Order: sequence, then structure tokens, then C-alpha cells
Amino acid sequence: MSIQVILNFQVTDFDKFKALFDARADARTAAGIEGKLYRTIDAPNSPVVIGTAPSKEAFFAFFQSPGQQEAMKDGNQLAPPQCTLLEEV
Repeated sequence: MSIQVILNFQVTDFDKFKALFDARADARTAAGIEGKLYRTIDAPNSPVVIGTAPSKEAFFAFFQSPGQQEAMKDGNQLAPPQCTLLEEV
């Protein structure tokens, strides 16, 4: 059963973050992860990603992979993202 993932970011430049997010689409697909990027209306440099992952383990394997860590380092983040994992009950 898949899980729902919500990631809240704080960045210095939304457009740069979006470009990096878009560039990682194939890597997310290969990991079985789907995600959609949203821009917070009242805080434009606070993007939110909502998506699904096959499991908690699969999500963290992707999120902690060297390629993803490098992308996040380049993504102008002000702090680590807040991550919420949800399962359907």
C-alpha cells in the first residue's frame, strides 16, 4: 500500500527550487514516487510538495540518496524540509 507524503520547504528562490524539482522528475518516477509542487499563496518562497510513495522505506531511500541530497543542497533551502507521512486508515 502506498503512503501520502507532504513536504514543506523554506527557500530563498522559488523559481530555482521549481527548476530543480522539475529536473528530478525522472528520478522520482524511477523510485516509484509521484509528487506535485505547490506554491504557498501568502508565502511564495514556501513551496509544498504533495505526493505518494510506495512505502516509508522507499521514500526515505530516495530522499536520502546521493542524487537527491545533491539536488537539495543546490535548491537554496533555508532549513531541512518538514516531512509528514500519512497512511490511509
